[in-house]
Amino acid sequence: MRFADIENVWAVDVSLLSNADRGRVYFERAKQVVAEALANPAERSKAVDRTRFRRSYLIEKIGCQPAVTTQNPKIRALLSDTDRGLSQEAGQFSASSPLPGSQAAEVGELRATIDALRHQVQAQQSEIVDLRRKLREAGWVEIEPAVPGRLPW
Repeated sequence: MRFADIENVWAVDVSLLSNADRGRVYFERAKQVVAEALANPAERSKAVDRTRFRRSYLIEKIGCQPAVTTQNPKIRALLSDTDRGLSQEAGQFSASSPLPGSQAAEVGELRATIDALRHQVQAQQSEIVDLRRKLREAGWVEIEPAVPGRLPW
């Protein structure tokens, strides 16, 4: 079997493929996993550790050996680009003096929680915009209260 014959990279048995084709399958899987993990706030909190995409998460999701993330040049490039983007996103957090181990872990967990909550808020905001658009399309008149928490009449 060759890569060109594969219809679905998730349904193929990679043990039947040559090393080159197996690497291409893993790369295609990795692209999908990274994109979906960064788009979904719940998965993002599992897949991202501050400014680094967790290699163990990727290995588990695409079903490969740990060496694939370090030996496949396309996956290495994908991960380094992803890490670079994550570090630019987190640029607002400045590096402070080193913290003792337990405090560093707590700070890391808090930052991950904050990141997850920010992404949740963004998702909710886009959902609100979409729902308001649907209401306008359905003919509903949108009334914004003059004072938050009070009815307009």
